[in-house]
Amino acid sequence: MKVLKIFVILFIILAGVAYLGYTVYVPNMVTSSIETGEIPSIVPKKYHPKIKETRDKVNKEIEKLPEVMNKYQLSYDELLAFAQEVKNDEVLDALEEIKKTNITDSGEAFDIAMKHIDAELPQSGKVRQVFREKIPADRINEEVVKMGESELPLSVEVDLARRIGIQLLKNKRDEIENRLEQLRAN
Repeated sequence: MKVLKIFVILFIILAGVAYLGYTVYVPNMVTSSIETGEIPSIVPKKYHPKIKETRDKVNKEIEKLPEVMNKYQLSYDELLAFAQEVKNDEVLDALEEIKKTNITDSGEAFDIAMKHIDAELPQSGKVRQVFREKIPADRINEEVVKMGESELPLSVEVDLARRIGIQLLKNKRDEIENRLEQLRAN
């Protein structure tokens, strides 16, 4: 009986450490890698090219973010609140429907996503317009295929992407808001 209690306690401790690593360490590690360009040594070499490609894409999008926010009068706080309110199961439901739909216009994908996401998106009509302008339908279809080929389960991938996105927004807050102020002053 004593061995069973010790085993249960060890299991709970290990599960807690694993959960903390997944919810805190991994998003912070990836966010840091995106911001600094340094890939932690614990990441296998075979993932380095994908991480570099993703880092470049994400950094380009973050650089453009203040211009888009300014054009469509979105505040940093509105954007962050939306990102934090979106639930993983809503995103997964939207992705499942997008997978089953032949997306020919990115507005379709946006409409499907908003049908499943309960969080309020300020200026949703304007954001839809940005989405259509910035994200072509073929890119959406390409990303859906990539998700299907991922080594991670989709639910884990969506959760990590959401956590990383929120962490990046928080880390880049000053940079985004400063650039937004400059744009609005002109």
